[in-house]
Amino acid sequence: MALRGIAYDERWLALVGEHNRLVVEDNGEGQAAPPDMVSGIPANPGNVNTETCLTNTLMPNRVVQHGNVQVR
Repeated sequence: MALRGIAYDERWLALVGEHNRLVVEDNGEGQAAPPDMVSGIPANPGNVNTETCLTNTLMPNRVVQHGNVQVR
């Protein structure tokens, strides 16, 4: 699932106001399920890269080690 939009949360101060995208992969629940995955968040200073929110090039390539991704 790809989430797109403008970053507003000041805990991510370097990304506030940028158009950006994050991709997540929910692989189910329980100890037998493979770990959930997330992508990185590419920098887009000044919103110059319009492809950030328009393409499907991001892949969830980072393992969620402590926690759980839930897609509803």
